Amino acid sequence: MTDVMMPEGMVHAERAEVHEKQPAVYAAGRICDEPLCGTRLSIYNRSTTCALHAHVSYASSGHRVHRGRRRAASAA
Repeated sequence: MTDVMMPEGMVHAERAEVHEKQPAVYAAGRICDEPLCGTRLSIYNRSTTCALHAHVSYASSGHRVHRGRRRAASAA
Protein backbone atom coordinates (compact mmCIF):
# COMPACT_ATOMS: atom_id res chain seq x y z
CA MET A 1 0.00 0.00 0.00
CA THR A 2 1.32 3.41 -0.85
CA ASP A 3 1.11 6.24 1.62
CA VAL A 4 -1.77 8.52 0.67
CA MET A 5 -2.69 11.74 2.41
CA MET A 6 -6.25 11.32 3.63
CA PRO A 7 -8.40 14.23 4.76
CA GLU A 8 -8.85 14.28 8.51
CA GLY A 9 -11.65 12.00 9.68
CA MET A 10 -11.38 9.67 6.68
CA VAL A 11 -10.10 6.12 6.87
CA HIS A 12 -8.46 4.13 4.10
CA ALA A 13 -9.54 0.50 3.86
CA GLU A 14 -8.55 -2.28 1.50
CA ARG A 15 -11.00 -4.65 -0.14
CA ALA A 16 -11.58 -7.86 1.81
CA GLU A 17 -10.58 -11.21 0.31
CA VAL A 18 -13.22 -13.13 -1.57
CA HIS A 19 -13.43 -16.76 -0.51
CA GLU A 20 -14.30 -19.16 -3.29
CA LYS A 21 -15.58 -21.96 -1.01
CA GLN A 22 -19.30 -21.65 -0.32
CA PRO A 23 -20.78 -22.95 2.96
CA ALA A 24 -22.48 -26.35 2.91
CA VAL A 25 -26.25 -26.07 2.53
CA TYR A 26 -28.72 -28.68 3.75
CA ALA A 27 -32.37 -29.28 2.87
CA ALA A 28 -34.82 -26.48 3.66
CA GLY A 29 -37.82 -27.19 5.89
CA ARG A 30 -36.14 -29.76 8.16
CA ILE A 31 -37.52 -30.09 11.71
CA CYS A 32 -35.62 -31.11 14.88
CA ASP A 33 -35.61 -34.91 15.40
CA GLU A 34 -36.44 -34.57 19.11
CA PRO A 35 -40.03 -35.70 19.80
CA LEU A 36 -42.45 -32.81 20.43
CA CYS A 37 -39.93 -30.23 19.17
CA GLY A 38 -41.12 -28.27 16.17
CA THR A 39 -38.03 -26.13 15.69
CA ARG A 40 -37.22 -25.57 12.02
CA LEU A 41 -33.53 -26.12 11.35
CA SER A 42 -31.37 -23.69 9.42
CA ILE A 43 -30.18 -24.73 5.98
CA TYR A 44 -26.65 -24.27 7.37
CA ASN A 45 -27.20 -26.61 10.37
CA ARG A 46 -25.76 -30.01 9.49
CA SER A 47 -27.20 -31.59 12.63
CA THR A 48 -30.60 -33.25 12.78
CA THR A 49 -31.44 -31.49 16.05
CA CYS A 50 -31.82 -27.87 17.11
CA ALA A 51 -29.33 -26.17 19.45
CA LEU A 52 -31.50 -26.92 22.48
CA HIS A 53 -31.42 -30.66 21.79
CA ALA A 54 -27.87 -30.91 20.43
CA HIS A 55 -25.58 -33.44 22.07
CA VAL A 56 -22.72 -31.32 23.38
CA SER A 57 -19.21 -32.72 23.46
CA TYR A 58 -16.34 -30.90 25.11
CA ALA A 59 -13.70 -33.39 23.96
CA SER A 60 -12.62 -31.33 20.94
CA SER A 61 -12.32 -28.09 22.90
CA GLY A 62 -9.33 -29.32 24.90
CA HIS A 63 -11.07 -28.75 28.23
CA ARG A 64 -11.11 -31.56 30.74
CA VAL A 65 -14.49 -32.67 31.93
CA HIS A 66 -14.53 -34.17 35.42
CA ARG A 67 -16.98 -37.03 35.55
CA GLY A 68 -16.05 -38.35 38.97
CA ARG A 69 -18.31 -39.08 41.92
CA ARG A 70 -20.15 -36.18 43.49
CA ARG A 71 -19.07 -35.15 46.93
CA ALA A 72 -21.48 -35.72 49.76
CA ALA A 73 -23.26 -32.59 50.94
CA SER A 74 -21.64 -31.38 54.17
CA ALA A 75 -23.90 -31.27 57.22
CA ALA A 76 -24.35 -27.74 58.53
